[in-house]
Amino acid sequence: MRKSLKMKILVIVIILSGIMSTLAQDHDVSAVLECFGSDPPVILVTLDGNGAAYADKDNAQLTAPFLPKQMDTWLSRYRNFATEFKQWCEVIIKWGQQAVPSIPQVKDAPESSIYTRNDVQLGINNTLICFSNHFFPPSIKVRWTKNGMDVTEGVYVSHYYPNKDGTFYLFSTIHFTPQQGDIYACTVEHTALEEPNTRLWEAKGRKSSVGPNIICGVGLTLGVLGIATGTALLAKRNH
Repeated sequence: MRKSLKMKILVIVIILSGIMSTLAQDHDVSAVLECFGSDPPVILVTLDGNGAAYADKDNAQLTAPFLPKQMDTWLSRYRNFATEFKQWCEVIIKWGQQAVPSIPQVKDAPESSIYTRNDVQLGINNTLICFSNHFFPPSIKVRWTKNGMDVTEGVYVSHYYPNKDGTFYLFSTIHFTPQQGDIYACTVEHTALEEPNTRLWEAKGRKSSVGPNIICGVGLTLGVLGIATGTALLAKRNH
């Protein structure tokens, strides 16, 4: 059985390597198999340093726009690979626990920041981004509040993706319309943190000047027309 399992693993690794080498002709691509405890294995794919796709035994999903067309056709393969790797992950984890029973658990706390996607104008739709980086293990929770109240509507939390140093990153977004004095908070919970890490963002900006600009533009246009009309009448009268 173990020999058969090893053969399956070898075939999957070869196929994954072929996929990666094909894309790598034009892009920096990496595919990582993640095995953590009793959690099901996950395949994470990054493209040019950005999270591009992930797959587990239940689903596979592209997570970045403007991806090479061939990646879409490989999603079902990623899902199948994740299913095939489940038994292998269990064997490797069991072997590691027996070989090094007292190995210390490595933990890296996330570094978090909060910022807006666009320049802030009060009353104009925008997006807040909460970015957590360089954390390990990958299990992490992110939640949002507005003026102290939990918010779930309009919230998106990405899947985690690997950095080159073996840590992970993840981002969460919330769509909102900033109003003067509103305070948004992004709270990150992770096993490496002694307490949840919260980042605050307060709405401070200028109101949209679209209305005044239109009024000013109309006034200027009417003024120019008035001057032109007056000049024409004066010229006609003199004539």
